[in-house]
Amino acid sequence: MLRNKYLKILSLLLVTISLTGCKLFGETKPEIEYIYIEKEIPIQERPRGVRLHPVYFHAVSERNLDEFLEMYRNRYSVVAFFAISPVDYENLSLNVAELRRYIEQQQSLILYYESNIMSDKDN
Repeated sequence: MLRNKYLKILSLLLVTISLTGCKLFGETKPEIEYIYIEKEIPIQERPRGVRLHPVYFHAVSERNLDEFLEMYRNRYSVVAFFAISPVDYENLSLNVAELRRYIEQQQSLILYYESNIMSDKDN
């Protein structure tokens, strides 16, 4: 009987010690360490620079029409009435295409960086 009483007291004491854990030996706070990890965004190569072809405009009036036609026939051998020569018109077309390519590459580069920065802010 006495033995059962001691066993009950001992088991209650063991349960109490196990429930209180380490609080009997002093309270220790868990150490929290914050590690900030910056997302590394790889630097993309910038688009190739714009190389424009020369375009020449001619101012033609009634006073210099004959002179212009003579000069134009000697230089290009074809007379066409638009204010720039066919070569210059082609260069103008190439320039517009080059500018369009450059703008589209810049836009895609900006979109790339914005999407990476926005995903950082969301996290």
